[in-house]
Amino acid sequence: MVVHQVAKFHYLRWDDKFTHEKPYSILSGISDDSPVLKSNVSFEENPNEETITDMREAPHSYSLDTHGFNFHQVQSSFANWFDREQVESVFIPQVVEPFLKKHVPNAHRIVVFNWRLRRNICDEDSNRVDLNDGTHPILPARAVHIDQTPAGVVRRVRHHLGKDEANKALKGRVRLINFWKPLRYPVRDAPLAICDGSVVRMQDLIGCDLVKRTYTGETAFILPNPLFRWYYLSDQREDEALIFKMFDSDSSCPARSCPHAAFTPSKEYDESYPRESIEVRALILSDV
Repeated sequence: MVVHQVAKFHYLRWDDKFTHEKPYSILSGISDDSPVLKSNVSFEENPNEETITDMREAPHSYSLDTHGFNFHQVQSSFANWFDREQVESVFIPQVVEPFLKKHVPNAHRIVVFNWRLRRNICDEDSNRVDLNDGTHPILPARAVHIDQTPAGVVRRVRHHLGKDEANKALKGRVRLINFWKPLRYPVRDAPLAICDGSVVRMQDLIGCDLVKRTYTGETAFILPNPLFRWYYLSDQREDEALIFKMFDSDSSCPARSCPHAAFTPSKEYDESYPRESIEVRALILSDV
């Protein structure tokens, strides 16, 4: 069943201080009584509703290079989601990596560097989440964002590959792909919306440092643009995986990155379970 939606997304609130002060968020190591601000960014709801097209209307009409995303069936009986060792030794190498190898063209090498569970339930211990342990679920991300900026991807490549190997890899095509799927139930609560990457402009993106104890990455928060075209997959099942681009070094591609965010459906369902999902981030390296 095709179910189009409308929603009001949360975008970065522009502040003139960003002309001389880098946006940042400190994700660990700052106590509540510290005089240091945890973040200098804030977000605001776009007063204008935006249409979100259900991809089930034309499921085979989307491609990674043209739109920046698509989805495919994935076969897996894996269910040990809260066993970190099992996710990393079974699910990722036996399910995710073969899936990406099959569905991402010219994926000569795949480097999975991060994964995370999300669950749309407020936990009293949410402040104690170990961001280095993907089995600690965090809430769906409501602010429109792209996980990594181009500079952040280069930093990732150098961090995970080492100097010589990174220099070689950066001479070829580098993509950062997110593999995203539900854990159990069809997603009706806090579904994920993906923006068509072909309409995204560099001036829509504002880089923000994400500071953790052991690593500082750079994500992109997004300013609203009436040209944005939004999509989602209604009732996405556990055997349906969405893949989408965070970055593509190939400048000839129409879509090189995809803003995304969770949203509140405008059309209510009689029954829905809190969204539970896993996302796996991977560097896709291709030869020169």
